[in-house]
Amino acid sequence: MGALKQSLSDDVLAVFKRACRENEFELANYLLSALEAMASKQTDRHQLDAAYLTFIACCELGTRSTEPKQMGGN
Repeated sequence: MGALKQSLSDDVLAVFKRACRENEFELANYLLSALEAMASKQTDRHQLDAAYLTFIACCELGTRSTEPKQMGGN
């Protein structure tokens, strides 16, 4: 075959990231719950860490685009 084998958590993380990019946060919440459940059974939690970082980044981007720009120096 030659292709790297992806785990289920890799696939869920990929869909989670897409849901965040597409502002499907209700769906992303369900996927995050699935990632949390999978991480509780594993010692390596890098997918869960990546999911939290993705969510934070999406929230920051959303906040920046909806907040009015401040005028002035402060």
